[in-house]
Amino acid sequence: MSTPMRRLRPAKPNCEVVVHGNGFLANVEAFAVSGSASDPVSPGSLKPGDRIRLEIVPDQGPPTTVQLGIVQWVDGSALGAQVIMMETDAQRTIDEVAWANVRGELSLFRWLRKTLRGNELSYIQLTFAPELRKAQVRLSEAA
Repeated sequence: MSTPMRRLRPAKPNCEVVVHGNGFLANVEAFAVSGSASDPVSPGSLKPGDRIRLEIVPDQGPPTTVQLGIVQWVDGSALGAQVIMMETDAQRTIDEVAWANVRGELSLFRWLRKTLRGNELSYIQLTFAPELRKAQVRLSEAA
């Protein structure tokens, strides 16, 4: 009798995720979407216009999925994607994780303004290998 494999939370996040101007660390897997198939991809192999699916496992919080995103830009290990399809519960989860990581009044103000205007997540920014940027200010504090 085989037991189903559980998805274990990785020891180290591989990405900083920014939504609504606030960032948090997560392990993110990107998949190229073509037709009904999706294959794992690295950020360096993506280009603007590519269709992707994102599996996001926050450092603190439940896993969530962006079912469909369109890559808007790629710069080395960073990319921005327009969110096309994501369930409402998944959007709420991402917002709650981002809220838990808000630092400073300006970030709080921006997050509240976005919440009051509407909670729809339409854009996500990813920076892979955040440990390489130790000397830089976290995006959540600079946004």
